[in-house]
Amino acid sequence: MLQGDNVKYAIPFTNRREVRKILFPPGEYDLRVLYDTNGNLRWDPGQFFGKRVQPEKVAPIKKKFTVKANWDNDVDITL
Repeated sequence: MLQGDNVKYAIPFTNRREVRKILFPPGEYDLRVLYDTNGNLRWDPGQFFGKRVQPEKVAPIKKKFTVKANWDNDVDITL
């Protein structure tokens, strides 16, 4: 979850199809799904020279997610 250009939350999941988080600060967030091949919870740009590793894939979610104070905020995302 990003706010502006800053990563605010990184939530790892593998087999779970649901992510549940309580008490987000209100605001507007962008969502991106990172296919993290090395498990470090950060995007790696890859390496052209030497090992020739491809960059990790990122799937941006086009709809912004708005968190409102004192509301239940449910979002369904299909990939």
